[in-house]
Amino acid sequence: MTVLRERLNQYANETLTEEDFIPIQRVDAVCKVDELTVEAIEEMGMLSPFGMQNPKPFIMIEDARLEEIRTIGANQNHIKMSLKDEDKLLDCVGFHQGQLKEEVVTGSRISVIGEMSINEWNNRKKPQLMLKDARVDEWQLFDLRGKNDWEKTIFTLDPEKYAFLYDDIPQMKIIMLELIRSCLYRISM
Repeated sequence: MTVLRERLNQYANETLTEEDFIPIQRVDAVCKVDELTVEAIEEMGMLSPFGMQNPKPFIMIEDARLEEIRTIGANQNHIKMSLKDEDKLLDCVGFHQGQLKEEVVTGSRISVIGEMSINEWNNRKKPQLMLKDARVDEWQLFDLRGKNDWEKTIFTLDPEKYAFLYDDIPQMKIIMLELIRSCLYRISM
């Protein structure tokens, strides 16, 4: 078994590139928020039953405005967000994606991929998207003033992807400045 593993690893190292490890998600349709209606989802449901040979369609919504995002669930490890496109709103639910709350700022333009579903509550039906992935292609500004755990937040960020702006914050420790010095920019207020 060891020889087989060694040869497979050698073959993989010789033939695979970094791009081969980038996950790719199939998208069946690109829609606007106002196109995801209860009627459209019910019509798509006529293609069921969904399974291995007939997977549920994945929908992409590009460049919608993130109106609201919040964590939900007993452990706050899921998210619920509202996307807005013109005057239409769409709810999205992301199970086990609570970390997005800290990675996306309300008001940002966001693209999402997910499966369509109907949320039925109190005899009312609303379209919703079960979130698979999300992407923000623009700069975002995170305001950490007033956050009790701002130090913890900073330590979770990749300094190569973020820049931190600060003004004389008395509680900022020397060690913290040393750790994130490569991406700090002083501003005058």
